[in-house]
Amino acid sequence: STGPPPPPVLTSITVSPATASVQNGGTQQFSATGYDQNNVAMNPQPTFSWSVSGGGSINSAGLFTATTVGSNFTVTAASGGVNGTAKVTVTDFSLSVSPTSRSIKRNQTTTYGVTITRLNGFAGSVLFTVSGLPNNVTASVTPNPTTGTSVTVKISTSRSSPIGTFTLQISGTSGGLAHAINVSLRLR
Repeated sequence: STGPPPPPVLTSITVSPATASVQNGGTQQFSATGYDQNNVAMNPQPTFSWSVSGGGSINSAGLFTATTVGSNFTVTAASGGVNGTAKVTVTDFSLSVSPTSRSIKRNQTTTYGVTITRLNGFAGSVLFTVSGLPNNVTASVTPNPTTGTSVTVKISTSRSSPIGTFTLQISGTSGGLAHAINVSLRLR
């Protein structure tokens, strides 16, 4: 007689999704499945210990929280000396503006050019707002929102706009991400 079949032994672990891209501040749920020497899913499944090489933290249930921008961090699910891995990338965007200050006469218009730097394949749509405008001064942003890499902020003034130097804040938001940059506007 051949005797009973050998008991199932945990031989491999598969982590799903195998690759993920997460916005900074966002979360991604990973799951793990353990397989025996015959590539059959274990029943019951073992308990997995989760870890990640960077980019954020992962809890005991496999929920990753992104806190640091970067690419190709390794998520590991381990049990009994067997490991399964996945890759996670954390995306974000940053803003820069040129020029940082403008000086115009009242009743004139001027523009600022904002560049959106998309980090690690960030593809989200960014919506812009402008705050800190004095009375009788308006701002328009084109295109808005944008999935591109630049927008133009146009400032329009009138004869009744105040004289002085003002700090304007140009804010871009996408999902849970928000970044802002300040510019100076002098009206004379």
